[in-house]
Amino acid sequence: MDEILGIVFRAAHIVSAAVIVGAAFYLRIVGGGRAPVSYIAVPAAVLVATGFWQFVQATGQGVEKYWHMAFGAKFLLALHVIAVMLLAQKTNIEHVKRDRLTLSALVSGSAVIVIAVAMAAMRVGR
Repeated sequence: MDEILGIVFRAAHIVSAAVIVGAAFYLRIVGGGRAPVSYIAVPAAVLVATGFWQFVQATGQGVEKYWHMAFGAKFLLALHVIAVMLLAQKTNIEHVKRDRLTLSALVSGSAVIVIAVAMAAMRVGR
């Protein structure tokens, strides 16, 4: 049962991250206006909840100190992406500033994905 729950939580984590980074990509590259706040807030809540569960599972199995360091960087960058995407949805924000915000979310989101791949490799290498 734990294996199935782990798969479901990991899938929900990846999908919610893809939605947030995809929204940043859409808003920046395609030039969309604003996404509804629920399109960012709901995946962000799922992302934090499933990420916490995966953190507890990983640390319970024992991980190296480098994994913890990567987790800290990933967590801070993910918080940056969530905060910036929520700020970019404000109604009274200028288009140029929204472009800047979404670009920073896109860059940070890409870094989060790279760090996540490195963290997965660190766990597999055990």
